[in-house]
Amino acid sequence: MMNFIYNSFILFLISVLLGCGSDPILDRAEELKEDKKPPKTSTAEKASSPPKTSPPVVAPPTVQPPKVEPPKALAEGRVDPPPKNPKDGPFITIKGKIEVGNWSGKEIKIDIFDGDQRKIDGDRPSVIVSEILKKQGSFEIHLPQSDKQLWIGASIDEDGDGRPGPQDPSGWYPSNPLSAKKDHTGVNFSLDVPDDPNPR
Repeated sequence: MMNFIYNSFILFLISVLLGCGSDPILDRAEELKEDKKPPKTSTAEKASSPPKTSPPVVAPPTVQPPKVEPPKALAEGRVDPPPKNPKDGPFITIKGKIEVGNWSGKEIKIDIFDGDQRKIDGDRPSVIVSEILKKQGSFEIHLPQSDKQLWIGASIDEDGDGRPGPQDPSGWYPSNPLSAKKDHTGVNFSLDVPDDPNPR
């Protein structure tokens, strides 16, 4: 009799469990999980979607190098003034012309002294400025303004010994000395061999 009652109770429990639906809390949890899944995209939607494109590549701007004007050539025979030093003060300009008798084509050296180079006694004068001419003719020399007196001469080193010799054409400006306080023009003179019987 007891076994019958126990078996009947077990069958009753099984029928109750089979008859009940699923747990509502578990069902709700499953629904929320389904909602979080991303919607599935159909093949047609994928085909109609525009393809993704990469942003265009922009080339960097081309920067042109600055234009540099080439240095202007000096007129033949013209000499640039020396670089100005503020301590030197203003400059003066000496312009003139040199002619050479029977010129060989060698360079003409102009020297400006602060004394008469031909004087034998006393202190020897110093060269203030030296310039080289490639041809006879006009010259222009710049030098610092001062209270000095200037002696201008020129020579051609024909024998190449580095100094004026008895057979080297040379000459002095006949109106030496000149004042270093102002500009001078018309400083014209000629060069000849010193022992030339017919000096210019």
